[in-house]
Amino acid sequence: MRVEHKETRPSATGSMTHATAAEPAPALTGAAGSPKPAPRGQQERFWDILQPTLVPLLAGYLALSALWCGFGFLLRSDAARSIRDFDERVAQAMVARRTPTWDSVAFYVSYVADTFVKIGATALLAVLFWWAWRRWQEPLLLALSLILEAAVFLTVTKIVQRPRPDVARLEESPIDSSFPSGHTAAAAVYAALAIILFRHCQRRSWRIAAVVASLVVPTMVGTARVYAGMHAVSDVVGGILLGFACLAAVTIILRYHPFEGRKPQQAAATN
Repeated sequence: MRVEHKETRPSATGSMTHATAAEPAPALTGAAGSPKPAPRGQQERFWDILQPTLVPLLAGYLALSALWCGFGFLLRSDAARSIRDFDERVAQAMVARRTPTWDSVAFYVSYVADTFVKIGATALLAVLFWWAWRRWQEPLLLALSLILEAAVFLTVTKIVQRPRPDVARLEESPIDSSFPSGHTAAAAVYAALAIILFRHCQRRSWRIAAVVASLVVPTMVGTARVYAGMHAVSDVVGGILLGFACLAAVTIILRYHPFEGRKPQQAAATN
């Protein structure tokens, strides 16, 4: 929308003529300072957002893969014998405390970060984010973080080949390698929802709840994986750190600023 101001000027014949000057209209804002969906003619183009991220994403993938391979080989070395002993004690303690009820709880908690669940949830959330804000940054933040995490996880687990804990397992997996925990890493990536909420919501209680959930959910998933005998504690810690590292990398690459939204009083002043 453009606002026209008319200015009266004398012409060569002495009559008055009108000149117009265009001035951009103020930006539209929604509740709590979050931007309203852009008009369709002004929406971001998907490729314009994605294309500049490809080379940094590849660099991030290589760097994170190398770093986590190093962690994995360190855990398999003699230098980490005390960590492996601790992992074994915890695994045995978990097996000793198994009950049918807790077996079911562990299964459903792990299912939150199952491959098909996380793919479906990510696709649905990406569509909802685009529909809500008509911009690609939020869908890409979530999707690219999960893709980067999955790529690094598959690479590291294939190269490191750390054996799973030597206990009875409650599940079967086509990947017979323990480090890092892919379920836990994927659960940590969902902290992207907290970052997006910080951008679009100013309520302090919601922000605190989002941060707490971002820490509690991967911790619960990791505990369930250890309980099921699928991973050691150090695998779970490696998975949580990997998920957060992938999310941080994508946030930086996309230049996504969670605190960019205006304060509520600032929004009210201009509405």
